[in-house]
Amino acid sequence: MPKHSNFDEDRLQEACKANIAKIAREFGVSRTTLADRVKKAQSPFSITESRKNALTLYQEKALIAWIVKMCDWNLPPTAKLIEAWANQALARANAERQQVGKNSACYFILRLPKHLSLAPVKQNLKESKRIQAEDTGALSFWYDQLATLLKDVPARLVYNFDEYSFQPGQG
Repeated sequence: MPKHSNFDEDRLQEACKANIAKIAREFGVSRTTLADRVKKAQSPFSITESRKNALTLYQEKALIAWIVKMCDWNLPPTAKLIEAWANQALARANAERQQVGKNSACYFILRLPKHLSLAPVKQNLKESKRIQAEDTGALSFWYDQLATLLKDVPARLVYNFDEYSFQPGQG
């Protein structure tokens, strides 16, 4: 409360604007940004300490460790898997039902440390020609004939030749 009765709010605002402009010029920052910060008493945005993040710092570290482990196993998680993991972590930690947003996994991946070199994974779907070429009737007939042919052959003599490896005894 001012000591003088002839206090004028407009004059006080003008005085603040002049000082903010002078300070902004002195430090080489935008006057409007500085004025907004003073007006709203807003702290600068920090990704690690953002209050918008639904996960705590501990939960984020656990999620990063899980992503690294999955990538080490050559099973990089998709954005949907990361979102599901985060929702499960929130469900375990909170009594109320809080969930992350649908794009939060993508933003989380972008915030990850660069030395981890983790990137979003897009799953490759079968081409439509391959799907249309599949005939379950012909395949089941072929496997039925193979089963009758291999009925009396011991498993140790059955070999699996596929495009990745040679595995004796695997049928």
